[in-house]
Amino acid sequence: MQTLIIQKAWELLETEGLSGLTPERLAAYCQASNNDIRDLCPTPLSILLLLWDNVVDQAALSTVPDGPHDYLFESIMTVLDVLQPHQRAVKRLLDDLMLAPCWVKDIIPYALKWSRQTLQHAGLVTSDLLGALKIHAFALFFLYILRIWSTDESSGFDFTMTKLNHGLSKILEYNSFLF
Repeated sequence: MQTLIIQKAWELLETEGLSGLTPERLAAYCQASNNDIRDLCPTPLSILLLLWDNVVDQAALSTVPDGPHDYLFESIMTVLDVLQPHQRAVKRLLDDLMLAPCWVKDIIPYALKWSRQTLQHAGLVTSDLLGALKIHAFALFFLYILRIWSTDESSGFDFTMTKLNHGLSKILEYNSFLF
């Protein structure tokens, strides 16, 4: 049932955006009872977090690349690969978030959590004040890459990969210089 809910939530997000991402609409989309959906996802935010958790679970790296650059590159590219079937839904989500600051405020803690974990797995220190800056900067960088990817129509997402590689090189250069 959870797999169906996730699939239908992506479809609902693509067609109706954030305003349509409600437990009631999702129940109708899944042809399930409101109670079944509300047991798993009682709020629109919980539906979005269910989608994100599913992406993160699928994007877990099975091998650890050498060095922070390679690890961060592979982590982001793996997330984008998992999101690939939902590119239009992601674009719709990003467009809607530009007009919904209250949603952004609710999502920020989850973005920062993923950012912290990813940076830590890459071997970067995140436990001090400068680490907090790195976490925030990396979360913003990921959103920047996500926006580029959501509109990238190049073959094999070459444009996204170029921006990602260049951006990570700059981030790590600043990391070694400043931190």
